[in-house]
Amino acid sequence: MKHEILRRAAAVLGVVTAFTACGAGQLPAQTRDSDHHRFTVTTVVEGLEHPWGMAFLPDGGILVTERPGRLRLVRDGRVLPGVVAGVPGIPHG
Repeated sequence: MKHEILRRAAAVLGVVTAFTACGAGQLPAQTRDSDHHRFTVTTVVEGLEHPWGMAFLPDGGILVTERPGRLRLVRDGRVLPGVVAGVPGIPHG
């Protein structure tokens, strides 16, 4: 169970790291090592501002939240123009 959790955490970290590499150009996959695992980081999409979270859609799209409060849709390796409408505002404290 513990190893499965670590494996999933490493996979999520790889995806999040890929999203945070935005703006750096199309980068080749990079190998990263932790104390217990080796994983590969691949840039999935560029052009997001501080990607914060994501949800994978059944049709292959990805919903990505950006720290400023926007919800963006990614399809086929591209951030679609505009934002997803109807998202509640984010309180800034």
